[in-house]
Amino acid sequence: MELVASVCIIILTVVNTLLPMAASPRVLGTKVATDTSVRADALSEAREAAREERQDARDEFRERLAEVRNAQKRERLEHVSQMLDQINEKWAAHFDNVLLRLSEILAKIGTRADKLEEDGQDVASVRDAIADAEAAIDAAQVVVDTQAENIYVIDITDEESLKDDVKSARDELHTDLTVARDEVKTARQAVHDAFQALKDVRSVQDTGEGVTDEE
Repeated sequence: MELVASVCIIILTVVNTLLPMAASPRVLGTKVATDTSVRADALSEAREAAREERQDARDEFRERLAEVRNAQKRERLEHVSQMLDQINEKWAAHFDNVLLRLSEILAKIGTRADKLEEDGQDVASVRDAIADAEAAIDAAQVVVDTQAENIYVIDITDEESLKDDVKSARDELHTDLTVARDEVKTARQAVHDAFQALKDVRSVQDTGEGVTDEE
């Protein structure tokens, strides 16, 4: 029963920690796309490259799992190991989708900056903010792509330490996903800053037009 309770706590802890990101479906007032098909091929290639390493780790895990005498514990340990990988795949795909949407929004900001520049506005601050946002998105993408390749197999030491072994795997996943989440949040803020820079230039333009009309 203690192992079962530990399993439930593992799943709830990882999911609840990351829920704030999933519960924020709008970026700058635009709904984040839920369709991940655009980057599905990239994620698939990353997972394919890690397939052999994953299989080796799985084989080693099953060898150690076979040494656990309690059949129920063996079954639950394998289930937890699978759940950890599923959670990782779910969140890596979610983060990837958010970054895709951020890139789309940033492209629109660039298009609007082009139009303002054509109208004679100084958009240097917007260009700088866009460059910063592009760098932040690229940095986050590297972290997310790496995260998608990660595998989480419980390193079984002995039957008396199963709870600690499970916790160790859980903590590793939690730490890695938190790093990826923070990188995505940084990219989100950078895109917001670019959007704000665009708004500031548009405000100057609107103010200038207002003065001209009064004159």
